[in-house]
Amino acid sequence: MKKTKKTPQQLRTEYKNSLIRENDRMARALALQRDNYECQMTGRRSNLEVHHIYPKNLYRHMRWELENLITLNFMAHKYGKKSAHGDGVEFAKWLAHKLSPDRLQYLHEESQRIAHIDITWIEMENIRLRFLCNKHGIDAEHPERAYQEIQGVIGD
Repeated sequence: MKKTKKTPQQLRTEYKNSLIRENDRMARALALQRDNYECQMTGRRSNLEVHHIYPKNLYRHMRWELENLITLNFMAHKYGKKSAHGDGVEFAKWLAHKLSPDRLQYLHEESQRIAHIDITWIEMENIRLRFLCNKHGIDAEHPERAYQEIQGVIGD
C-alpha cells in the first residue's frame, strides 16, 4: 500500500500539536513542583491533576501561565462536592481565600489581555517553559518523571 505524502499544512499542524503537548507537560511539571506535589485544597499527594483557573479553551493565552495553574487531586478537581468542575461558585470562593490578592489581580489583568496566538507565540512559550524547567531542575524532555519519581517516594 502506497503511503501518501503529508502536505505542508499537515506537517505544520503536527508540529504545532507536538509543541502544545510538550508545553502542557512542562507547565504541569512546573505547577506540581511549585505546589510541592500536593493538592492545594486537600493536602493529598496522589492522583494529582493541574487545574486551569481561567479555562484554557477561553483564555488560550493563559494556558501555560503558571499563575493560572493550581494542583488538585482528582476529587477536588472534578468530582468532589466543592470541586473546580463540580461547584464552580464554591470553588471560586475557596480560590479567593487561597490565592494571594496579588495573584488574583494578576490573573484578572491577564484575562483582560488580548493575545495573538500563532505558531511563533507557541514556540516562544516552549522556550520560556524549557528555561523554567531547567531553572527548577526538571528534565524538559521528560517532565512527567519528576512526579512519577516523587510518587514512588511519597503517598497519602
